[in-house]
Amino acid sequence: MNWIYRQISEEELIFQLCCRVMTEEFIRNTIAYVKTYGTLWRVVETTARVDGALAGMKAGQSYRIIICDEIRRDEDTGELGYRSVPEFESPSSYSCPLHFLDMVPDVLNPLWRNRVRAFHEGEKRFQHSFKNAVVPAMVG
Repeated sequence: MNWIYRQISEEELIFQLCCRVMTEEFIRNTIAYVKTYGTLWRVVETTARVDGALAGMKAGQSYRIIICDEIRRDEDTGELGYRSVPEFESPSSYSCPLHFLDMVPDVLNPLWRNRVRAFHEGEKRFQHSFKNAVVPAMVG
């Protein structure tokens, strides 16, 4: 997916990415989001409004996906850039909140989900290793 750059604040970009979208064919809601490590993680639920509008779904049927929005600012122009990568396209980041995996029961990318779990397990080990660390006193 290509990067999209715009003259916009980060707050406005997040608002626009998370806002409800309603068309004659579907309704798309961001039901949860978290910004971490320069990445916006979203759980998006899309509901068909008419039969067949979404991959053969009937009106009223919904599906959920996890979307990774990578965010960065262009140093030359000052524009804010983002690219949205859904779970099935293997986001390059693994900082997705673990509870998002439970919110989206349809596993579209088992390898990526395993890497997300490993990322969080590594964070726990890292935090635990420093929990009882002793900082030596400065001798001057």
